[in-house]
Amino acid sequence: MASPAPPRIATDSGQYVPGQILADRYRMVGLLGRGGMGEVYRADDLKLGQPVALKFLPRDVEHDSDRLQRFLDEVRLSLRVTHPNVCRVFDLGDVDGPSTGSGQRRHFLSMEYVDGEDLASLLRRIGRLPEDKATEIARQLCAGLAAAHDEGVLHRDLKPANVMIDGRGRAKITDFGLAGATAGISGREAQAGTPQYMAPEQFEGRELSVQTDIYSLGLVLYEVFTGKRAFDSRDLNELKALHSSAPTNPSVHVAGLNPIVERAILRCVDPDPGKRPRSAASLAAALPGGDPLEMAIAAGETPSPEMVAQSGGRGELRPAVAAACLAIVLVGLAATWMLYGSTSLPNRVPLPKPPEELRVAARAAITAAGYTPAPSGSVSGFWSDVDYLNKIEKENQSTDRWDHLGTVWPPAVALWYRESARGMAPFNNFKQITYENPPVDQPGMVAVRVDPSGRLLSFRAVPDTVAKTTGPWPEPDWAPLFTAAGLTIGEWQTSDPVRAPAQPSDLRRAWAMGTTRVEAASMRGRPVWFLVVPEWLSPADAPPADSSAAGFLRGLLQIAVVVAGAVFARRNLRLDRSDKRGAQRLATVFLLLGAAAELLQLSGTPASWFATFTNNLALEVYSAAMIWIFYLAIEPYVRRLWPETLVAWSRVLEGRFRDPMVGRHVLIGALAGMSITLLSAVPDLVRVFGLAPPRPILGNLDAAASFPLRLSQLFEIVQSSFFIPVSILLAVLLFRVIFRRPWLAYGALVLLITTVFGLAQGANRGLSADVLVIAGMTVMFGVLVLVVLTRFGLFAMLVTIIFSFWSELALTTNSSSWIFPGSVMTIATFVAIAIYGFWISLGNQKVFKDAI
Repeated sequence: MASPAPPRIATDSGQYVPGQILADRYRMVGLLGRGGMGEVYRADDLKLGQPVALKFLPRDVEHDSDRLQRFLDEVRLSLRVTHPNVCRVFDLGDVDGPSTGSGQRRHFLSMEYVDGEDLASLLRRIGRLPEDKATEIARQLCAGLAAAHDEGVLHRDLKPANVMIDGRGRAKITDFGLAGATAGISGREAQAGTPQYMAPEQFEGRELSVQTDIYSLGLVLYEVFTGKRAFDSRDLNELKALHSSAPTNPSVHVAGLNPIVERAILRCVDPDPGKRPRSAASLAAALPGGDPLEMAIAAGETPSPEMVAQSGGRGELRPAVAAACLAIVLVGLAATWMLYGSTSLPNRVPLPKPPEELRVAARAAITAAGYTPAPSGSVSGFWSDVDYLNKIEKENQSTDRWDHLGTVWPPAVALWYRESARGMAPFNNFKQITYENPPVDQPGMVAVRVDPSGRLLSFRAVPDTVAKTTGPWPEPDWAPLFTAAGLTIGEWQTSDPVRAPAQPSDLRRAWAMGTTRVEAASMRGRPVWFLVVPEWLSPADAPPADSSAAGFLRGLLQIAVVVAGAVFARRNLRLDRSDKRGAQRLATVFLLLGAAAELLQLSGTPASWFATFTNNLALEVYSAAMIWIFYLAIEPYVRRLWPETLVAWSRVLEGRFRDPMVGRHVLIGALAGMSITLLSAVPDLVRVFGLAPPRPILGNLDAAASFPLRLSQLFEIVQSSFFIPVSILLAVLLFRVIFRRPWLAYGALVLLITTVFGLAQGANRGLSADVLVIAGMTVMFGVLVLVVLTRFGLFAMLVTIIFSFWSELALTTNSSSWIFPGSVMTIATFVAIAIYGFWISLGNQKVFKDAI
């Protein structure tokens, strides 16, 4: 029995295509319609097992090789667009032409078949849509158009006839026949489209953009909500003139139209592209009700950064709520000032003299040792005796173990002072000059420590000249150095030296009084070393050395994390799903903060400033690069799994500092930060229950002594606050991958925070009752951090960290102390941030009027 002939398909020419390829793949059902961009047939795809629409290109396109190639290139772009509100293009094919000897091939598209009617015929049949249904359709069109734009595709011919409404009432954008890339379309190519729905820039042949489709969408929405075209004329020149001005307000045609809808439509059809919504997602956010973010998540899509930034509404706080939050934050700041202004190390150790007077005392000690001061190359800073604090914390478990810090001598706080006749720079020009960096090993270098009253504690020097005689050299007079230390040499008994001097020497001396010792050394008759040895410090006391194995494992882990971050970042960049603009802005802000901090911290001689600053800047560039890489690596996954955590963060990266939601999250973050700060003070109260309190916070006295250094410290706090939220997000992602269930991931995160920040406190004390109290507080801290991160987001978490970063800030409530002005400045800065958050969070609300 002979095989049946393949189906013959009618075309716009009236001839027939044999269609053997079509017969193998498709079962033709019938003609759906004809339009300017070709004929559309209903068919069944035998391979996919589903109905499809086959669209054959018009003859004039087939005969024009340039137009055909451009059309094929543009269709390949549209193949990338997949969204529930976009009619999917499945395939692009061709078949043999009619058997007339021409050999002409016919190209066709295989598209999703939508069982319904187009929006144009629906509007002709029923007029305008009810407002609630019209809003729903508008959101769906925004979602579909946003998906196309995210793939770099412009529709360029959006109109009611190219929108299908399926049997369930859902809108699908069809006919991407004129689709093109979102950049580079201009001139005659830009003028293709349907004149009634073309943007002014299309008429003029100017370059097209996302806003061009937004304009057409605005005209479609005008017709959906009113049942009338915004501009209606058959004359092309008249249409061009009409499109250069705003249309009649939609409310003229529909009484009682929601003014929010009207404003959104009129923004879309503004003749100036710069005044239209920046994206279809932002237009969806401007419509009443609905959340484009939720729509994207429900559709299984990863929302774009712009969609995330536009979601969540405005986020204003009611005046009463904002005022209550501000009041609590201000009370918390006052409580923090009172707490740390009385219990921190700078408040437990008397600091009677300001740094200027202590530097004078240090220079006097240098003179007493027989050296000529060289103030042109001097640097100074404060030092805390961490070894002593560790010893007390480990060996003394009494409730009053820190109460004697004001009477012990040598004290736990000192000022170091260094100078050099030849100038100084930090070792290899990295970081900043300290008491040990650079080493005191060059001729003319002198390093001194004095206590807060100006008494000498240690002296080290390398003479720039030495005696030329062969010796023996006379022993130096040690009495001036004893006097500089506030001691009388005659009251001390000579003793055998037990400590090796830090400097080259040819003579060593030692004295003792009870358990306190003084050791000294000289070189060719000049003092080179003088040290007051505390009574608690035995020769065997030394900080434990870091094992090479531990250092190797840390380095290996860092390398592994960096490599993994780079791999994920590269993958996300290759798939074009990273927020490149946000990552660039974040890294830039991080780098600028670090550069400003390094610039304000420059010390030493001007000759070394440039090299030190550029080398430290290189480290900041490296850190900024790491921030950039890890943000690219994890942000797309966070945006897919928890996009709501990035709403305020994305708005900040866009520079929307007056956005009410940004102000709201500043205020909430400040409130959470003050809660954590006061929560961290609970361990100080354990002495009420007979437990040993934790060590007092050290505070940064250098920053307290200088306005540039205080400002630098604030920059560093903000910069450092970037790491913790991003690290926590990375940990949550890892735990989500490992445990699958969110609640298990969150529990593991709390456990991790507890382990790192809580139980680690027992390293010097063992597992004791006060350590358990600290661990309990840390669990609460972890829970609070998790609530802020998951309930409010990344930006609120960042502000939380900033408002809980008090361990580095030297505060005092003693108005006569030289630290007090810096304390006032610090608290005023945080108060200003809280007031800023309060004011911005209100939006345009009238505080007193709305409160009443």
